[in-house]
Amino acid sequence: MRLLKQAAQIEHCLMLSYLFAASSLKCTPSELPKVSSIQFERIRSWKRRLLKVSQEEMRHLHYVQC
Repeated sequence: MRLLKQAAQIEHCLMLSYLFAASSLKCTPSELPKVSSIQFERIRSWKRRLLKVSQEEMRHLHYVQC
């Protein structure tokens, strides 16, 4: 039981880190006026990946807590 609690704490910390990183990336053209379209799409791709990983962490956290 103790290991599951520790796993949940780790999952929670990771999830918050991924969410913070994703929310700190600018993702609209007005926020990034001097960025090429290729760079802009790369940044959006990073944000999507970070959000996907954070969703996976949320799912793991849910499974550990249930």
